[in-house]
Amino acid sequence: MAHTIVDAFGFEQPMPALTLSAPAGWRVEGSVRWDRWSRCWADQNKMHFVASAPDGRQRFEFIPGGIWQWHPQWASMPQLAQQQMQRTGCQPRPLTDGRSFMQAYVQALRPGAEVTTLAIDRADTDKLMRQLAAQPVHPGHRRWGEAWAVRLRYAGDGGQTVHEHLSTGLVFELMPSMSMDGSPAQMLVGTAVGTGSSLAVGREPDLALTRRIADSVHLQPEYLQRLQQHQRQMADLQAAALQRERQAFMAAQAARASAQRTSGSTGSSSVLDSNHESWKRRQGWKDAGQAKVVDATHERSAWTTTDGGVQYLPQRYQRAYQLPGEQYVGSNDAFFNPMQGTALRPHTYGR
Repeated sequence: MAHTIVDAFGFEQPMPALTLSAPAGWRVEGSVRWDRWSRCWADQNKMHFVASAPDGRQRFEFIPGGIWQWHPQWASMPQLAQQQMQRTGCQPRPLTDGRSFMQAYVQALRPGAEVTTLAIDRADTDKLMRQLAAQPVHPGHRRWGEAWAVRLRYAGDGGQTVHEHLSTGLVFELMPSMSMDGSPAQMLVGTAVGTGSSLAVGREPDLALTRRIADSVHLQPEYLQRLQQHQRQMADLQAAALQRERQAFMAAQAARASAQRTSGSTGSSSVLDSNHESWKRRQGWKDAGQAKVVDATHERSAWTTTDGGVQYLPQRYQRAYQLPGEQYVGSNDAFFNPMQGTALRPHTYGR
């Protein structure tokens, strides 16, 4: 039986994002979530779905992945620190190989579970490498992929043993980069493509069945085209922001060096620092104005979440609420007050 997962909020109007097939009687639920607070533009879009058997004792779940980055050279770390303070770039994580990632990932996903096997899946790795070989690689970059298979056991509700099989695809890309002071560096970008989870209660999951479900998943061409267009736009915006950061850093370094050469007085340095702060404020005004233009173009409104982040909802809503589990809902009903919901304030961009 065919099912469609819809992206309800990502673009100008709801769009079918992907289709999949599941046995008759199975329940399929899914959504596309956008993390607008993330400035890792390629990691804002998260697809998630669960297909469950009628008795609830077996299910297949697609768990969205993520993207991180790491600079082996310590000289590049100030750049990462500044990116995190300004919410630009992907999260820095010192995970440079598949085994390190999987060990940390399994502990976070299923704390306390017994890991019976954790190994590279050779067949899936070969398939992933063939897919990567068909994609262009920038000069000076090195890219490789790994597919990992993990088997777990843990106690479920009622004390019965849950058997779970995880299949995760990882892509690593090593590329030449530059630290904030202009010195050469290398940056590693890691991507967890996503995880297929097959589990069953009291027995081993039917991997042949869940493989058929996984193989039936297809992204809709129109949605993929719109998503790629969005990612190109965000990449251009992030590249421009990073260039401004580097220019500001280099300008401050040059100004201080010039002041030290021409004068030993602290007055000159104070003036230069003041000028640099004024420059940064002007850039902040420009960035805030650009952010408002982006929101208007996408017909969305920004709301400040309880942890100080930003969540976007369609402009038609005059009120927004944050629910447990990082869920958000919009409403125009003045009497709408969801249980355990926190009313959010409209987000104010920096001035």
